[in-house]
Order: sequence, then structure tokens, then C-alpha cells
Amino acid sequence: MAKIPLNQVVGGIKKTAQIIKENEETFKKAAIIIPLIPHVKDVANSAINVIKNQNEKRIEKKKNKGKIPFREIKYLEYNSRILPNLDSYSYIELKSYINEIRSLIEQIEREESEKKLKAKLGEKKLNEWGTILTTIENKLTNRSYEEFLRIHYSNNNDSKFFEEKIIISFKEIQNKEELIEFIQRFTKKDVSEISIDFY
Repeated sequence: MAKIPLNQVVGGIKKTAQIIKENEETFKKAAIIIPLIPHVKDVANSAINVIKNQNEKRIEKKKNKGKIPFREIKYLEYNSRILPNLDSYSYIELKSYINEIRSLIEQIEREESEKKLKAKLGEKKLNEWGTILTTIENKLTNRSYEEFLRIHYSNNNDSKFFEEKIIISFKEIQNKEELIEFIQRFTKKDVSEISIDFY
């Protein structure tokens, strides 16, 4: 390793000291900021949370004043509250959400045909609602099938998903063809898949 002459080291230190003296205020500010760098992530997360809260308050304020259209409020509700919690809803609740979305889609189609909505905007809204509808329908189908399997193979008739009336009807079926037909009516599953799972 090469040795650096002492006079160059001393000269470098003198130049550094001179730069620090000339920019003393900047270096003082930097000395304050440098220890805070590890906390920048926390500050950024706090700022993001504040912005989210402000947006939520702004939307809530617009809702209360009636400035946000009903369908947009519903869309926000489905995306923020209903879709993330699909597992917690019963068969009837999921069915009512599906019916509500279908009526909203029909309304958009009517408005589009009456030229109240521009074609591209209507198509975008139909796609958004169609995605939500498909998600809920798939959840309803899969959850119904899982629940029928659970009820079929357990002695326990309790279900938080189905009404008692559906469970009693299901348990009373003795014929395999009727059982398959009953399950298919709720789930739209393939007959071969049902006959394998419910032997």
C-alpha cells in the first residue's frame, strides 16, 4: 500500500476545515438531520396515514353533503368494507349483495342506452361492477360447496352460513341424484365433481 505524504494529509484537513467554516450553517443543519435519517421511514408512514385519513374525511364530507353519486358511494363501500370481509357474510347476505349489484348494472346499462352516460364511461363502470359481481358470485359458490361438504360429513348441523331451513332440507335428502341436484342448484358445480365429493 502506498504511503501518503504527511503534508498532503495536513493540506486536506486544512481545506476541509476551511469549507466547514465557510458553510457553517449548512453543516449545523446536516448535523441535526443525520441522526434523524433512521426515523424518515416512520415519518413517511405517518404522512401517508395522515393523507389517507384526510381523503377518507373528504369523501365522508362529500357523502354527507350529497356531492358523491349514490353508485360511487356504493362502489367505495363494496371495495373498502364488503369485499375484504366476504368470509364473514351469510348466504342470504351474499345473495342480497349480488342482487343489488345486478340492479346497479341494469341501471348503468339503461342510462347508457338512453345516452345519459357516455359509452366509454358506461363500459368502464360496467367492467368495475362486473368484477365485483364475479368476485361475490365465486365466493358464494365456493363457500356454499364447502359448507355442504362440511355438513354432509359431520354430525353437527350448525352453520353460520346457511339458514336452518336449507340445512334441514339438505339433511333430509336420501337419494344421491336428488342430493346432487340440490347441491348443483346452489353451487352450479359439475355433476361429476359433486358425485365424487358426496359419495
